[in-house]
Amino acid sequence: MEKKNTTKYTQAGYQALLDELAYLEGEKTEEVKRNLAFARSLGDLTENSEYDAAKDEQAQVEARKTELKELIKNAEIIDESEIDEDVVNLGSTIVLLDCEYNEEVEYSIVSTNEAD
Repeated sequence: MEKKNTTKYTQAGYQALLDELAYLEGEKTEEVKRNLAFARSLGDLTENSEYDAAKDEQAQVEARKTELKELIKNAEIIDESEIDEDVVNLGSTIVLLDCEYNEEVEYSIVSTNEAD
């Protein structure tokens, strides 16, 4: 039996994946179609840099959609209500004191796919 390659996400991180996919499948796909139609209207496609750019953009959007679908399919959402507040783990929020500036800094512990 093949082991499933899952990635853990917070609910917010998982929702961000769904939102990005919806945007790419809707608004962005329509924009790419318009760009391709415009580029085709300019004539000869063999020396049409606008057409080449539109095709490149279409390929990038399709690749990202495929990637997002795979991430969503293999996502495991962390149940944040079950997080032990005494242990730092995925889904935890911690507050540290920055001694140099004497201010508190808050960090959320997330998976590598959610990190910025």
